Amino acid sequence: MQSEERQHFKVQSYLAELSEDGERPPRSAKFVVDLDLGSSPGGGDYRTYLLSTDRKRSLWILWLRGNDWHKPLYCRVAAGQPYRGYPAKYAAEQLLMKSWQDERGIGEVPPYVSVLQEGLLTKADIRRIKLTVFGED
Repeated sequence: MQSEERQHFKVQSYLAELSEDGERPPRSAKFVVDLDLGSSPGGGDYRTYLLSTDRKRSLWILWLRGNDWHKPLYCRVAAGQPYRGYPAKYAAEQLLMKSWQDERGIGEVPPYVSVLQEGLLTKADIRRIKLTVFGED
């Protein structure tokens, strides 16, 4: 009996805007990481990333949550498939990396990345992703 070959994990990112009226992640979404991508410590671009699946459990979805005057704002930033055969941590890492690569492609380079709270991804994971996408500080 031959073992089933695992499908290649395909990733697509979206350059979307946060919205309070748009789609929201399901309540079951997993917490990925809280970050500050501001220009200095304590300084500004706060992001929370969440990970969910679609209803059919055929793909992973990475969500960005921000705030505007204490109202939560959401958007999808990336999706990857297949769902089966790939753990949540792997999916979160690949989706965040692709999202940041596309941001870098349009000239968005965070001067500073600080992990405020670890989730599926740790400080070491974020440092590795940052170095891969943006290079040394």
